[in-house]
Amino acid sequence: MRRDSSFSPQGANSFDTFYQFGVESEQEGNYDLASSYFQEALKYLDDKNSQDAINAYNHIGQIAVQQGNREIAMENFSKTMLIHVRSKDIAGQASAYCNIGTAYHMDKDYVQAQKNYEESLKLHTSLNNELGQADCYNNMGALALDQNKPVEALEYFLESEKIYLKNDTHDKLWNVYHNIGMSYHEMNSTEMARKYYNRMKQLSDSISSMSKLAETYFIIGTFFDDIQQTDSAIYYLSKAIDIAYISELYELLHNACNKRSHLYARAERFSEAYRDRIIHDFAYQEMYNKDKTRAFVLQSEHHKFEMQRQEQLHRHRLQRTLNIGLSIVLILAAVVGIVSYRAYVQKKKANILLARQKEEITDSIHYAGVIQKATLPAKEYSDSVLPNYFIYYKPRDIVSGDFYWIDRRNDHIIVAVADCTGHGVPGAIVSMLGISSLKKIVGKMKIPKADEILNELRNEIIRLLNPEGSADKRQDGMDIALTIIDTKKHEIEFAGAFNPLYLVRDEQLIEKKADRMPIGLHIQTDIPFTANRFEYKPEDIIYMFSDGYADQFGGPKNTKFKTKNLKSLLLDISRYPLDKQVEIIDRNHLEWRGTTPQLDDILVVGIKL
Repeated sequence: MRRDSSFSPQGANSFDTFYQFGVESEQEGNYDLASSYFQEALKYLDDKNSQDAINAYNHIGQIAVQQGNREIAMENFSKTMLIHVRSKDIAGQASAYCNIGTAYHMDKDYVQAQKNYEESLKLHTSLNNELGQADCYNNMGALALDQNKPVEALEYFLESEKIYLKNDTHDKLWNVYHNIGMSYHEMNSTEMARKYYNRMKQLSDSISSMSKLAETYFIIGTFFDDIQQTDSAIYYLSKAIDIAYISELYELLHNACNKRSHLYARAERFSEAYRDRIIHDFAYQEMYNKDKTRAFVLQSEHHKFEMQRQEQLHRHRLQRTLNIGLSIVLILAAVVGIVSYRAYVQKKKANILLARQKEEITDSIHYAGVIQKATLPAKEYSDSVLPNYFIYYKPRDIVSGDFYWIDRRNDHIIVAVADCTGHGVPGAIVSMLGISSLKKIVGKMKIPKADEILNELRNEIIRLLNPEGSADKRQDGMDIALTIIDTKKHEIEFAGAFNPLYLVRDEQLIEKKADRMPIGLHIQTDIPFTANRFEYKPEDIIYMFSDGYADQFGGPKNTKFKTKNLKSLLLDISRYPLDKQVEIIDRNHLEWRGTTPQLDDILVVGIKL
């Protein structure tokens, strides 16, 4: 059972606080974190036989079932059973038998699962609880289906259908329609399977559930793929994708695009397959960002407890983000090859075909831009880490070679501003390698050190861009300014590769110089980076930037803006609030540039301490 009451931190006792954290984390799919919250909530209960305790035990058990841990599931479901037996609560015992059966079911102990489902059915029947009986029939049908007994499964499902129809239970009816459709499909009764899948669609329409409708289209698309009707599969998957995108159902969007991309590739429609891979990775990143933002909202409600849990999640997310970054690099490289090949083959075709190809490339790069933006820190996360800051980010093209990265490790806030070799797609590839590498490196450090991070980043970028055995030594890489703010000691540690840090204090601008070597192959590759440490004061402002702003041509003589003028500008505007500063930076750039095109990616970050 779920506690559906809304949460309000004010006046809520400790049990309710941790319980609600657990519910929210479970809904987000953060099962380890959720289970920890429910266990913590139980510590604040004096009565371990109360309904609150039963709810918490059930949540822990259900999470264990999802994670395939039968031992934990059985331990907690058994606790609820004991409470119900002591209180002679027959309905509670029926529910506990069903939960225990589910634990056995997930562990593929089909005999014990059936035994517990039957015990649950007996008790529900004795109570004349029709919906409880229908749930048992549905569970026993699923059990039979998992044992490749579709005929027996269908009998159970049809019994539950009768009861759900009688009681007008839409959500459960949708689920049993799906089960009946699968049973007929296993029995090779294609027309009957279609009939029940269509009932799922009609039911979703009648209850105006966009999520159910999208999931139904996905199920139907998968069904048509199984029976090798590719066009119909693509049609229904496309409907699922359209709804999932509009409704921000990112997990479903991720799965549907993955399946449709394989269908397109099988049909040698490589451009559409590539687009789906881009959307697939975008949805994956949105799922990640949503989890990350939620975790930090919970942290603001109960900082100390959340930080203990966040470390484990952070390590998993670091690896996941690295995988995303590397997959994007491979995709971008693949599309360049595909597009080049198509250009060669179609060179002699009419101009209209060339125009269409250009449009496809542009669309693909637009999707790549969406993915790149998704790899940057989410605004909600940045706001939770840096309460007073601005980011002026202005790519020259759709995708950018400049990037910024923000992370927090206990009392240390890490901020990086980087300028990668080139701009456009080549720069974007290196930038995503940089982001993935930073997350991997910092994730391994107990106490982050700016110079050590840059040393490791240089080694990683050289390794990635110059694999062992490669004859062509690439000198691509990046210039970077990296700052670690120790909020406990009020200290800043800075290390830079060509890019400096500006500190404005008491109306004076102080430059913290960077090492004159890049992140990448260089004649000074064996020389370690140096760290610059200093204390900061309230009202200090630090600025980090790429070279795009200072190198922009414009003005009356069409010359570079230059670093000297950038220093003067930042010093002049430092007395204003940060939101006003970024407006002035943008206005000044546009006025200086005039009609001259933007020549490079531009990134300026300001932080008030």
